[in-house]
Amino acid sequence: MRALLEGIRGCVALLSVFFVGVLPTVIAVTVFLCFFHELDWLYPLVSIGVWFLSQFVAFKVTKEGWGMGVVLEGVSGGMGWIWMLSIPATLWFLISGIFMEGSWSHLIYSFVVGAFAKGSLRSFNNSLSEWHIKHKPEDRKDKGG
Repeated sequence: MRALLEGIRGCVALLSVFFVGVLPTVIAVTVFLCFFHELDWLYPLVSIGVWFLSQFVAFKVTKEGWGMGVVLEGVSGGMGWIWMLSIPATLWFLISGIFMEGSWSHLIYSFVVGAFAKGSLRSFNNSLSEWHIKHKPEDRKDKGG
């Protein structure tokens, strides 16, 4: 029975880390659609709520074990994807604004979201580095891997 509960706990942690990594991109896209294409604001609000809930669940399930590094890695990975996707979007909106009479507000949005994602990515990577320093590999209980 204990093994079953540990398996369920692992599945919940894996699902939470998946949501923590994927939902920042979903949030950025839905907010863009709300600003510029009249999508209902309920979609990004629900996405933000699920993102915070999945962070809470992931931190509670992993506690101070080695899973905490995985959670921090998932959050920084999600922010990294937003930052990487905002670079070509910003370039496209810049070219569109200069040569094709595109909207400059799209450029500003993609630049601000990219800058926020880069700052968040740096913050989570710093937290991850501090966590790795605090939990050295020789402190692991399962030294096999």
